[in-house]
Amino acid sequence: MPSTTMRKAYSTRRKPSFYWYDTETTGLRSSYDRIIQFAGQRTDLNLKPLGEPLNTYVQLPPEIVPTAESFQITKIRPQTLIEQGIPEYELFSKLRQELSGANTCIIGYNNISFDDNFIRFGMYRNLLPPYEHEHKRGNNRLDFLSIVRLTGALRPDGLEWPVVDGVPSFALGNLAAANDIAADNAHDALADVHMTLELARKIKAAQPKLWNYAYTLRKQGTAKELLDPETRQAILHVSPKYGNARYSLAPVLPITRHPEMFNRVIVVDLESNIDLLFTTSSDELASLLFERANSDEKIEPEERLNINVVAINQSPMVAVLKTLLPENVKRLNIDLNRIERNMRRVLEATELPRKLRAIFGAREQDMQPKIAEEALYDDFISDNDRIACANFWQELKNGRSWTSAHFEDPRLRELYARLKTKIVPEKLTKTEVQDYHQFVRQQLVRTDRNLIDMQEKTKELLKQEPGTEETAELEEFYDYLQQLATQYDVERTD
Repeated sequence: MPSTTMRKAYSTRRKPSFYWYDTETTGLRSSYDRIIQFAGQRTDLNLKPLGEPLNTYVQLPPEIVPTAESFQITKIRPQTLIEQGIPEYELFSKLRQELSGANTCIIGYNNISFDDNFIRFGMYRNLLPPYEHEHKRGNNRLDFLSIVRLTGALRPDGLEWPVVDGVPSFALGNLAAANDIAADNAHDALADVHMTLELARKIKAAQPKLWNYAYTLRKQGTAKELLDPETRQAILHVSPKYGNARYSLAPVLPITRHPEMFNRVIVVDLESNIDLLFTTSSDELASLLFERANSDEKIEPEERLNINVVAINQSPMVAVLKTLLPENVKRLNIDLNRIERNMRRVLEATELPRKLRAIFGAREQDMQPKIAEEALYDDFISDNDRIACANFWQELKNGRSWTSAHFEDPRLRELYARLKTKIVPEKLTKTEVQDYHQFVRQQLVRTDRNLIDMQEKTKELLKQEPGTEETAELEEFYDYLQQLATQYDVERTD
């Protein structure tokens, strides 16, 4: 058997590869909701599969109230999770190995904005390193949805681009169907991985230069250089914030670094209403950026001011302005003269960087009390606790069913106690059983995701299409909620 040093040296020489993955979840909130299906496939850089895919359902803990829509969309039945799902701790133990292979580029369809956060929270909940798989041993990330948007905006030839209600659609199923890719089982994690891979192969074949450029953006060097406010140069940036009508592409000017997050840069969309930068007070501008933008108020495109915060460590799709071809300018209705005028105005406003830093620095953070499972971003985990977590998992791998562990961080002490209920429920004391039962009941009656409210919502959905085949999942979901209500004595109190 090779020594530890030899194994490490071999591992770091592993050829670069992609790990394509997708998740199906109980809802959209990564801090609360859970993965109920995971699928992943490693490929080489030519997108040829390496080994067999990982595809598994995941058991649902009783403290989580899923959304009715999640089961309606995925068509996964609660009974399937009970009969075929693996425990969450087992999933993340597997993913620790799957995602941590050296020189892995982790990639999916909207993974950086969505799935990656579920992976982070899942690792954290199960006392595993939440970030290491993303950056250690030569690893990095890309978001294939951003590559698709960049392709549609700048180099669309070779693919069909579906339009829904007069606007380009980047829904994976729509793109697959438009490009003769089997899309029969959308919202199944493994089917979505296969669709994503097929679409990637088509883009790589049709636009190899763009593909190769996008691949370089997995490392921070290019993005860091282009997003440097000191360059005082406009660039192109892809973000859903700019809207599908523009293929999510905007010419932006980096203004200043974020006052609190060193790896983020504040940029302004040079085709948006920049007059508001100069005609509104700091308080009014903050309201425009944070309150109105998150409200249901309709703001016309010509009235909107787009200021974006770009994270350099999230592999943003950025490019120099000269990447725009004449046909891009015409098709996307880009006014180069307006961009030049607006850039000069912004650069001449020497107080603007300070104004924006003050606005973003003063933004109130979410200070709502959280349970330990939701508190990943509250603080970093200390070196001592990282060692304690590693020792805990090593003991499990060595065959010890449970071992005492001591943590400095109160979050980890709570997670450790609740992890015991999942791994060795037969070893719980009577007090521990009672504590967990009380915890579950408290979670089921939360105001932000309430069991009884979800039952009522499910009833309403069932009334809309009674007796149809599509309601079978909802009916079983309602029964599952009723079983939880009975088991944990949850009743409507109003």
